[in-house]
Amino acid sequence: MPVANDSALKAFLLENGNSYPCNDILTARNAIHARWLIVESGSYGFVNHAGDRPAIALPSTTFSAATVLHLLVTKQALPVPNVVANVLDYMECWGKEHDSEWHDEAVTWIAYLLKNKIHCTEEELFYDLIEFKIKGLIYECIGLNEHLAATRIFDLWKEQLNYNCCYSGVRDFKQAATNSFTAVMVQVNAYLQVQSSLTRGQSTPPRSDPVSPNIVTPVVTVKEE
Repeated sequence: MPVANDSALKAFLLENGNSYPCNDILTARNAIHARWLIVESGSYGFVNHAGDRPAIALPSTTFSAATVLHLLVTKQALPVPNVVANVLDYMECWGKEHDSEWHDEAVTWIAYLLKNKIHCTEEELFYDLIEFKIKGLIYECIGLNEHLAATRIFDLWKEQLNYNCCYSGVRDFKQAATNSFTAVMVQVNAYLQVQSSLTRGQSTPPRSDPVSPNIVTPVVTVKEE
């Protein structure tokens, strides 16, 4: 593979050094220091069933320093700023195992932001990525037809995430995500319990004796990592 020389790096930084994401990454005389790179998986011969070339995240340590520089200078890869890299660290070691589809959605969204030079604060990035999973949890558990209940649960989650980030000092993506999943499932379980009670009340004929305490309401639980 050709190696980018100093003049190629200078030309690249002259063109891109003052714009995001390059302006948020440490650079040196002959290197660009990024923990993660975003590349199109088509570069590795992978194309999905829709004919697209999904973005994938790769640790920069996958390649030699010279190869990393070549990929960046020739724009075959996007460098990932530290704030985003911290989130990718969690998505790789925890999020992918928790939900691989969520991981892929997160990487695709990050690639979109970087490619279009859209800078996000840490709180905005937390919100965007956790939102993908939260919507899936809500509609998977209570269904697409319960729009009002789903919207209310979603709004409660937004309020709590905003409070945790702005007032409680939450700056850890995994903590923000697990807190969010737990809070949403508390609301979902409460909704399901109410609906189950209403259903039993409509389908069960009046009776003089109290309902058996052994009747258990189905509860959806979330696995905490």
